[in-house]
Amino acid sequence: MFTKRNIIETAVINEFIRYTRLTPDDIYESIVAHGLDEQLERTPTNFIRSVCITIQRAFRKHDIRFFTFSAKLNSIHQYQMTKEARMFCEEHLQQPIYNENGEFESNYIQHPDSLKAKWRMLI
Repeated sequence: MFTKRNIIETAVINEFIRYTRLTPDDIYESIVAHGLDEQLERTPTNFIRSVCITIQRAFRKHDIRFFTFSAKLNSIHQYQMTKEARMFCEEHLQQPIYNENGEFESNYIQHPDSLKAKWRMLI
């Protein structure tokens, strides 16, 4: 269903929900912690930047500004999520997680592409 790239982006979006502000190193550590760093096709700095640009574009399709400034800038030392993006995620992308007994555990945020009609049919 989702590509490895979509899964990486989803993990990064969930990190932004937890912390709002992240450095490129924090983002890379999150990717490593999720075990998604195998065979990165680029250097970590360029890869992190491209992930952030892709996230920004995915939210722009829904008329939401994800970062407080453009992710395309080369001199970014810290990425910050907007309140508008946080509210959008909590209202439209948040899904519950249940344990094997059917009890509520926590929530996670889906990738914005999951709102597309063709993705909803697959879920």
